[in-house]
Amino acid sequence: MRRVLDQLGEGRLFQIGIRSGTEDEFKLAKKMRSIITPNRESLRSMVKRLRNQPVYITLDLDVIDPSLLPGVGTPEPGGFTFQGFISLLKELQSLHVIGFDMVELTPDYDSTQISSLTASVILREMILAFYEKQI
Repeated sequence: MRRVLDQLGEGRLFQIGIRSGTEDEFKLAKKMRSIITPNRESLRSMVKRLRNQPVYITLDLDVIDPSLLPGVGTPEPGGFTFQGFISLLKELQSLHVIGFDMVELTPDYDSTQISSLTASVILREMILAFYEKQI
């Protein structure tokens, strides 16, 4: 995300659900005001700032709590529940999303295969949230 920030500049990168990183990464994020607290007020403020602008979303699956999605590259306790993530999608649904991707799924780290199933349901929900209004 540092390289993205270098390209986009201040005020154009927003990160939600960040739970770990280096001290320098958090200092830079604070300076650039790129980390958004996932509460309704902060999310609505961000959505208002981005209204009518093209938005690209990168979903790092380790934002989901590893008890629900353990097959990721960097599992970190305290992530979103499934319902919490769906609520987040509803807050973002009014954005002009031009595309999105999903990263960090590592099925080999999860012998139960629940991670792949959860990721596929999340993908479906993102398609429904952002594609339906495009039709």
